[in-house]
Formats: sequence, C-alpha cells, structure tokens
Amino acid sequence: MSIKTWSVFAFVRSSFIFMNGCIEPQSAFSKIPPGIWRGVLYLRETPKVVKDKDEITYKTDYTGELPFNFEVIYDNDSIFHIEIINGEERIKVTDITFGKTKAMIKDTVTFGFPVYDTYLTASYEERVLEGFWHVNYREGYKIRFKAVHGDNARFKLPQGEVEADFTGRWALDIDPETKDQFPGIAHLKQAGNKITGTIETETGDFRYLAGDVVGKKAYLSVFDGAHAYLFELKLMEDESISGLYYSGKTYLVPLVGKRDENAKLKDGFSMSKAKTGAPVSFVGTNTEGKTFSINDPANEDKIKLLLLMGTWCPNCKDATQFLKDYLKEENPQDVAIASIAFERYRDSSKLNTVLKTYKERMEVPWDVMLGGYYDKKEASQTFGIIDSIKAFPTLLFLDQKNQVRYVYTGFYGPATEEYQRFNTEFKSKIATLRDGK
Repeated sequence: MSIKTWSVFAFVRSSFIFMNGCIEPQSAFSKIPPGIWRGVLYLRETPKVVKDKDEITYKTDYTGELPFNFEVIYDNDSIFHIEIINGEERIKVTDITFGKTKAMIKDTVTFGFPVYDTYLTASYEERVLEGFWHVNYREGYKIRFKAVHGDNARFKLPQGEVEADFTGRWALDIDPETKDQFPGIAHLKQAGNKITGTIETETGDFRYLAGDVVGKKAYLSVFDGAHAYLFELKLMEDESISGLYYSGKTYLVPLVGKRDENAKLKDGFSMSKAKTGAPVSFVGTNTEGKTFSINDPANEDKIKLLLLMGTWCPNCKDATQFLKDYLKEENPQDVAIASIAFERYRDSSKLNTVLKTYKERMEVPWDVMLGGYYDKKEASQTFGIIDSIKAFPTLLFLDQKNQVRYVYTGFYGPATEEYQRFNTEFKSKIATLRDGK
C-alpha cells in the first residue's frame, strides 16, 4: 500500500507507554507512520561469531548492534519531526527531507544533524526504514541503519531472570594494559530489567545511556547524531564487571571495573596551564569575516572566557549550552566569551560553512572563530597559549588584564553528577576574578 494514500492509519499512539507497549489508533499520516520506532546501527560489517554462551554478548550468533528509539511526531498534515530517546533525554530533529530520489525508486527520508555535520538517510517501505548513518567529515564513513515502526524495545534480549543489580558507582579501566588505557567512572541506575546512566572520563562524559539487563549482563547504548556508543557488560563472580566498549564502526576495546563509591578522576582544573604568567593575546576571524581580538576596546576590563571546541563534539555542544544559559541567567556585563574551533576539515571552503551552521543552529551569541585542525598535538602548537590541549572542550578563564588564570579541561554535561558541581565552581572562579584575586 502506498504511503501517499491518506487513508493509511498509524497504529502507535505518539504518547505511547514504554512499559506496556500501549497501542491505539491514531490519525492518518502522509509520509512515515507516527509513533515509536526502534532503530539499529550495525557497527560491525562482519558479524562476530559467538561460540561460548557465557561470552559477554547476548546474541547467539553475532554482536555489535547499537539500538536506539525515536518517536515520529506530526506538526501538521504534512510536516513531522522526530525525537531521539536516550534515557531521560529527548533530542528533537527537524532537518528532515522526504520523497523519491533519482538513485532510489522507493520513498526516501533523510534526518539531518547539521550541528554535527552528519545525517541518516533511508528508504521507506512497509513500516521499515533501511539505509545508512553518514559522517561527512570522515571520508567514506557510513554505518548501516535499520528502523522498524511500532517497536518500543531497546535491546532484543532473550527471556530470562534478572540476576544482577548494576546500580552504583563503578571505577572503570578502559582498554586496560595498553598504551591507550584510560580511566572512567560509570554511574548506573537499575530498575528491574531497565538500566540508565552515564560514564565520565577525564575529558568528558558519554551522555545519556539507556538499556536492558538479563541474567548477569547489561547492555547500554546512546545515539544522538554524533555519539554512537554501545556497552556490553557482565557481572563476574567476584562482583567486578567485564565488558566491551564500541564507538562507531572502528573502535572496540575491553573494559573492566569494580564498585567504588569514592572513585575519582583528575580535576579538570589541574590538567593544563598557561605557558606564561604574562598577558596573552588572541586574534581571529569570525564567521562574518570580521577580526576579533581579546584586546578589542569592547573587551577592555572584562573577564574573558575562551572555549576551545569543535563543532563535531557533543561535550563541546553541552559546554556551549552551559555558557549560553549562564549569560541568560546572570546577564554579566563584565564577561566576554568567544569560541575557538578546531575542526576535522582542512579544506577552507568547508570550514566557514561548518562554523556558520554551528553558530546559527546553536544560536551562539558570541564570536566563533577557526583555531586550526582538531588533532590535539597540532592544536596545542597552533594555539600556543597553554602548555597542551588534552581535550575538546577546554575552557580558558582570563582576567581583566588578559592573564590566563584557570584552564578547565573537558566538560561534564547534564547527564552527570558532576554537572552541578562544575556550575558552582565555575561561578566561584568568576567571582574570584571579579575580586581581583
């Protein structure tokens, strides 16, 4: 049946109830059915064969499927948007095109994430979407995607009892016993067979994770247009956890962890510092082609906040939103903010478009300028004001005389317990600078 036949009806109510899968008739639709969908990103082109039933994976034949949920909501008879659901977070996506293309005889829908320079595109037929997630700034990078309408499950787990409670604070060792090892802290909450939480690292967090538990195994995932993270965990006999961490289609490493309510990571204010105690200078060109300088008369006698970021970086988006909220709530007349972007493109023709799109879509009220390429070693040499850039974002606090007084590496977003602590510390630093201390 053609989806352009207006007599076709949706069967999933947009205000569905996750727990019982309540299904009720709804009004006609003109494009794809409204209501809940279950999407899957297939992170492994070649499935991993599982021979041991006790392996971490819940599948009997393969692993590496990253599920996420989204809801299709019609704004009127012909226009709709989607909301991607990760735990308690809903991400509204409005950059959507629908129709036949020259390459595809079937109806095709594209969900754009312009802030991150990525998009999902898929053909539609019989309540199923099939296509790929594309990442523009990585040449040839795409991950197979499929979504089915009316399915409110997260992971498709076998029937079984819940034999473990993952609730708590876990000290993680990610990619252990390698030169790339790094620590993390998982904050998990479990209610029955449902599990949510996040993972903090010394450079940021993995935002809102959601998933399911069966037996002694837990599975969590997040997809938000930029992140594509999947975790497969198992509670071991000694009450430690062992698992796998997937990021996109190319990164897969093991992890281990143990409960530790006192687990801590390095303080973000201790990881980088100014190269000199003398006043510094920065001059750049903003998205309108105008020159910006921290020495401009408009910035005289003001505290300056320089946000080193990338448009491709979700933690940078969280940091940008934090600063926007600060300006809106506090309306400080003695604080000036600027963003300096380190991007994944070297092609200058693409860079200004990417920065303009970010500034416009994020409604950033301050100057956004190009700092250089995103490689942290190269960026550290290019920027030169601090000894090293260890993460994006990095926030520099400059006093009224343009001396770098504090450097904060990474950012913990609203999914974390650290978010409010940083908010308090941030305002304390600003107060100290105001007092001239």
